[in-house]
Amino acid sequence: TNVVTNKAVTAEVDEEGIVRIDLPRNKTGLWFATLDVKSTGALNLVNVERFNVYGQPSKVGHSTEEQTEAMIRFIDGLPDGRVVLVSITDTAMAATRPLVAEIYTALRSLGAPANMEPIGYRMPFAMIGVKGLPEGEAVMAMDKTKVIVRLEARVTAAAADAGGATAAVSLSDKTVERYDITDHILATQEETADGDGKDGSSSGSGQSNGPAAMEE
Repeated sequence: TNVVTNKAVTAEVDEEGIVRIDLPRNKTGLWFATLDVKSTGALNLVNVERFNVYGQPSKVGHSTEEQTEAMIRFIDGLPDGRVVLVSITDTAMAATRPLVAEIYTALRSLGAPANMEPIGYRMPFAMIGVKGLPEGEAVMAMDKTKVIVRLEARVTAAAADAGGATAAVSLSDKTVERYDITDHILATQEETADGDGKDGSSSGSGQSNGPAAMEE
């Protein structure tokens, strides 16, 4: 376990059979959740790790350089076919310390594109990848600040051959959704203003068209 990983992070299965991992908010760096594909096609959570490449040099093992090296070792050590979810809950890096090229090389081993746009300061970022996936085959999204990104993909594992070789894992039915919090707030304010008549009446239901709940 990496030295900065929050030991309290756990996974729960909801009533729909969806595995939910509630990550602590306002934790800098990159979060990784790794999933093993069972022979039945089910996904099993292996571990959750955070690598604080933002850096906290006052603590041993927490500097940007040490956390960068730890993250690269972690990705390099994953077996082929391991599904990897990557996200952030604050900012990946400091404004004056961009991520080094070696991090993008490691992400490409999970299927990130060869010409991947650099992750910016406080930019939302999420990715569904697989160790050994061809470059550009992962599902990935970045956007401006105040945008929530949601990714989905179907994970498929081919049957292992008679020689016991690792089954190839692929992603399909990939979707990316974006939810702009600023636009939602402005639209809500406009609806409220339009509904504030002098007679005290209000038009509209007072409900927004956005998600009923938002996840970090």
